[in-house]
Amino acid sequence: MPNRELFFSAMSLLQVRISDGAVRISDTIPTFGAKKSLQALASFLLSVQTMRRLFLIGLLFLIPLNALHARVPEIHEVQQMALRESGYDRFELDQWKRRAKWSAALPRLQVGMDRDIKDVLKLTTRDNVSVTDSQVFVGPDENNFDQDFQQGIGVEVKAVWYLNELLFNQDQIDVSRERRSWLEDRTRLLEKVTRLYFAWKKEQRKELREELAGYLDGFTNGWFSEEVRGQ
Repeated sequence: MPNRELFFSAMSLLQVRISDGAVRISDTIPTFGAKKSLQALASFLLSVQTMRRLFLIGLLFLIPLNALHARVPEIHEVQQMALRESGYDRFELDQWKRRAKWSAALPRLQVGMDRDIKDVLKLTTRDNVSVTDSQVFVGPDENNFDQDFQQGIGVEVKAVWYLNELLFNQDQIDVSRERRSWLEDRTRLLEKVTRLYFAWKKEQRKELREELAGYLDGFTNGWFSEEVRGQ
């Protein structure tokens, strides 16, 4: 009888179950010799399975632990990280727009100061003349010198509303101009990161892959290589 038919005939007489390292053989075997042979066969099968498990465990020790967690980040993850590290935050730009819109509703304070200095000089001269029967006497002059120094400081504070800016606000125009410039810079950054990412995925040479990964690390503050290495 061929070996294949002999094997299936033996297995039909023996119920062999291998689970969790246990081998169970039914007691319905007619002869002790056949039962012993089938026990040897089951032990062999168990040893093969055990060797396979040990081989897989050995591979786990050979593979670095960080390689188990290594992965290639998706393009949208790399883009978001590059935007975050570069400071292109849309929320911040929206805050500028809201502040410019409501700034026209707030009054503008105007503070003024006026300083007044007056220096008044007054000179009075009197001649003394005395007349008698025989002589005329001219006495010394009488001089009065008066000086008046005055100084005053005035402070003025005003709150002025420019209601026309509720409809046309120059600050909103400046924010819109800044927004266009911000979007252009943001788009250029995404284009650079996207080109570098797909060039890195296509490149097979190790040196060039490391160079491209270095550029991506520059945009992501080292995050890209850490994700690839699984750290």
